[in-house]
Amino acid sequence: MPEIYKATYSGVPVFEYLAKGIACMRRRSDGWLNATQILKVAGFDKPQRTRILERDVQKGTHEKVQGGYGKYQGTWVPLERGRQIASQYGIEGVLQPIIDFRETSESPPLAPKHITAASTRTKAAPKAKAAVAKRAAAAPVPRVMAPPPRPVLPDSESDLEDGDVSEESLGSGSGSASHSRASSPGVYSQVSQSTNGVLGKRKRQTAGHEAANESYTEQLLQYFIQPIEEHFPQFLYRPLPDFDANSIIDEEGHTAFHWACAMATVEVAQLLKEAGADISLANAQGQTPLMRAIMFTNNYEQRTFSRLVDMLQSTVYCMDRYGQTVFHHIALTTTTRSKLAAARNYIELLLAKLAETQSKEQIGRILDMRNLEGDTALLICARNGARKCARVMMDFLANPGIPNNQGHTATEYINQHDQMRTAAAIPTFSNMSTSPPPGNQSIQQLLHGAQHVEAQEPTFVSAPAKSIMQDVLPDIGKRLRSLADAYEKELKEKDSDLRQSQDLLQTTEAETEATTQQLDSLNPAMQEAEAQQSFQQVNVLTQRLRAVMERNQAKDLAKLVQEEEHRAKALYSPAGNEDDAEKYQLMEELASLQRERRALVNEQVELSAAAGVGERMSDYRRLIAICCNIRVEEVDGLLDDLLDSLQSLTPTGREDSVF
Repeated sequence: MPEIYKATYSGVPVFEYLAKGIACMRRRSDGWLNATQILKVAGFDKPQRTRILERDVQKGTHEKVQGGYGKYQGTWVPLERGRQIASQYGIEGVLQPIIDFRETSESPPLAPKHITAASTRTKAAPKAKAAVAKRAAAAPVPRVMAPPPRPVLPDSESDLEDGDVSEESLGSGSGSASHSRASSPGVYSQVSQSTNGVLGKRKRQTAGHEAANESYTEQLLQYFIQPIEEHFPQFLYRPLPDFDANSIIDEEGHTAFHWACAMATVEVAQLLKEAGADISLANAQGQTPLMRAIMFTNNYEQRTFSRLVDMLQSTVYCMDRYGQTVFHHIALTTTTRSKLAAARNYIELLLAKLAETQSKEQIGRILDMRNLEGDTALLICARNGARKCARVMMDFLANPGIPNNQGHTATEYINQHDQMRTAAAIPTFSNMSTSPPPGNQSIQQLLHGAQHVEAQEPTFVSAPAKSIMQDVLPDIGKRLRSLADAYEKELKEKDSDLRQSQDLLQTTEAETEATTQQLDSLNPAMQEAEAQQSFQQVNVLTQRLRAVMERNQAKDLAKLVQEEEHRAKALYSPAGNEDDAEKYQLMEELASLQRERRALVNEQVELSAAAGVGERMSDYRRLIAICCNIRVEEVDGLLDDLLDSLQSLTPTGREDSVF
């Protein structure tokens, strides 16, 4: 059963209820609700809450509380107005225990105390920040099958900003302190006292390191706030040893990697990862960088989510301290209509990436995981009316029949929204004087006929005829109008999908054109390189051919020389009376013949090279292929066999002709 507490903040008695880890209050005196806390439960960040409060809530009856106990601050509205806000943003079922609570004779238990004494606030603030940083750095990676236990009463996201001071603690003067997101007050006090000397020594030793980290933090935050080229943190390209990529840079326990992912600065995220950033490190709420990334539309607008998923895919299975997966967080963003397209895109990309390695049954089990409220991601989408997101999840076998802690299922919410749309699409017959959609002439004639019948007194006497004219015909008109309105609404949704697809197509075409231009710029250089490479190959082959021919002729020349020597010995006597002039003449003649031989070899090499690639050689190959009934590419491999066959057919007694 949901637990309702009682407490007194800033002298005002309230009932208190924990919804999604956020304390929601209702005043005991008049039943007013804190609208700021309702919007926190709905998943709005601080700027969004401020806009909604100023635009809608504070225009009606309200009470704005500033100062006093931090969690009591905010905009308070009457009970019914608070119920309307909860229903408007799809969390009436979540807040139903506190909205419908009725006080009985049995008093609710006291709410756990999370106070900060004024006497110790100045000294406690640095310790609280250190405790947040230490716990965030040492926090284990959340596991899918073992989510962290529900905290007793965790503070909201603005608790560190509001400066919570309880009047009860000021009055008692006890001096006991408890810090935001810290553990038990007594334990913290004992640890602080026993380690006071050690911490002081460590602070002195690490003063330089902290100063360096603060400098890095300032550069990173400046770039995240204003991501321009001048502010890019250049030190990330070559980070120094004193840079800690996992250090906390804000009061909510976020690291620079959380910020980089949320702001869609993928290049910075990659550099931080290379510098040692832990991609699964959680913030104070147990949220991983991937969870923070989907809370904003930056990655959707800049088309960077696919690259981010490739980097963070291993953290898809993590859960935060409230048992919520990344799909729960995506579903929570569907309370804002402007984030619906981004939410659908995030879900589709994540599921497509998981489908590369897992079956639909395995993915369905991940989607069916429940948070501490018992909600699945599909149930949250259905409750918020995000039909397309819910349809994508059900395509991957998400179970719509899983009940939450209150017994509601996604099927119930889907049916409720369908009924509401059907009811909104059917107008009353008295308001059917407006013209139907243009182009539907048959519907228009029938509707006008029905109105005309209703305006005139029926001239029929029989009861069935009167019933047809008074009941059946108007009912037909209503149904036709309902059909036309449903068709018009579906057409608008299709038009919206078409516009999104066209935008995506334009982006893809622009990227394709840019890539084509880059390839075109590279083609001339590639062609020149290929030509140079071909020229070198021709030179190598020419040299090889020349060497082969030289070797073949060397044998013939050696044989000729040997024969000439024998002939010379037979003609000349060994008396040694040879004329030197004749020898010189023969040597010159031999050298001239050698040069002539080399020139002929070079000419033969060039002719062979030209013949191998010339058009006539291609014609010869085709001619041989046609005569022998073989393919052209098989001719070179069969030349030896063809030559042997032709030579074997030469008639006896004739000289062998050269092929």
